[in-house]
Order: sequence, then C-alpha cells, then structure tokens
Amino acid sequence: MFQHMKPLVAGAFIATSLAAAGGPASAAPSLQFDIAGAPTSSVSANVTPVACLGCSVQTTLSAGLDSEVFSLEEGESRSFDFFTIKVAGLGVATATVAATLAFDLPTGLSVPGSGDGGYVTVLGVVSAGYLLWNNLPTTVILSDGSVLGIAFSDILSFGLGNSATVQATISALEVVAVPEPASLALLGAGLLGLGFIRRRNPALPAMA
Repeated sequence: MFQHMKPLVAGAFIATSLAAAGGPASAAPSLQFDIAGAPTSSVSANVTPVACLGCSVQTTLSAGLDSEVFSLEEGESRSFDFFTIKVAGLGVATATVAATLAFDLPTGLSVPGSGDGGYVTVLGVVSAGYLLWNNLPTTVILSDGSVLGIAFSDILSFGLGNSATVQATISALEVVAVPEPASLALLGAGLLGLGFIRRRNPALPAMA
C-alpha cells in the first residue's frame, strides 16, 4: 500500500509547492484604495444664526481628493485632506455638516458622516469654533471579510482665522488574504497533475 502511496504523496507535494511558488512567502496581504472626488464624495453645511449678522458657512472638497490612491497592510493607516470649512459673519452661530466619503476602490463603498458645530466671529474672523462628528469613527466590513476603521477629524479651534481643514483617516484593522490568480492557476495545474498520476496508477487509493 505504501508503495502505491508514494506517487500520490509526490503529486500532492508538487501541487502545494506550485501554489507556494505563486508569490513571495513574505508578502503581506494589503487592501487597495482609490478615493472618489465630486459628486460621489460630497459635503454640505447649514448655518443657524444665534445672534449673528451675515453669518454663513462654506464647505469645499479638497482639490486633491480624487488623486488619493494607496494601499494599506493590516495595522496601517492613511490620513488625507477631505474638505475645508470656512465661516463668515459677526456674532454667534451654530451649524450642521453632512459629508460623504466615497471610494472608486473598494467599488461602491461610501461612508456618510454628520456633525454639529458652532462658532463666534469678530469682524469676520473666528475667535472660537468647533465641529464634532456624531456617528464617527466607525468600522466597515468589506465583502471579503476585511475590516476598516473610518474617521473624520473634529475641529476645536480658538484664535484668529476663519477656515479649517477636516481630514479623513482610513485604517486597515483586519486584512483577509485573497489568493492571487496566478497562485490559483498553479494550484490547479498541480491538482491536474495529481489526477494524471492517479489515471496512470489506477491502483492508488482514493483520496478521502
């Protein structure tokens, strides 16, 4: 029986070796990201004057948002400028902000955020302001089981200046390894070879 098992074991070893040869053993799995610009990604704000003359809030997506393309291995993070918020007026006002960060890759992924803020201006220059997100940070589970952390930065600003930039941070909390097509092809070739060995040696025991 052991004599018949030798070709079977050899074939299995070949199949496994071919699969392992498909890529560097030390290569860690990673996730690929491509951030979408407008109109898929978006931001808007509504201002409510408390005691304010000519108060307004303007939001603008970062000019380089659509150019953000990167990859992350498990445990890595990437931060980038998401949008700028600019306020004007004289007095005190509150505001609500709604923003959606969308992705071209992973396809179809989008993360909405809503935040509340307020500011005090003197002659159009902010002396105090804040923006706090209500539903972030959050986690997202991708279709392959990988887990992302998504956060938008809060704003706590005191001093001169009437604009601030909100950043988005993407964190790869868990990355699920997906076999490369080449590895799958090599594994398939190895298994075909194993089948060929069995056909040439019909006395070999069937695999459980």
